[in-house]
Amino acid sequence: DPKKSRSLWESHRRKSLEEKINISVQISNIKIYTLSKNIIRVAFVQRFKSNKFSDIGLKELVWEKGTDGWKIIKETWKPR
Repeated sequence: DPKKSRSLWESHRRKSLEEKINISVQISNIKIYTLSKNIIRVAFVQRFKSNKFSDIGLKELVWEKGTDGWKIIKETWKPR
């Protein structure tokens, strides 16, 4: 969420996952796009299911290769 700091996002994410058990994440329709020599975009359909919540959406991750390996620099999700 671009409106939150990383620490606020992490805190919110940890709290939202605390109560969920039997978490299952499935991905399909994986597509990889090369944006530049050191940047790729990966898009896929993500199915998330737990004992209290489920959703399906399109997730996109932008990865950048640095001196210490690949890191996610952007993540988006849209409901499907």
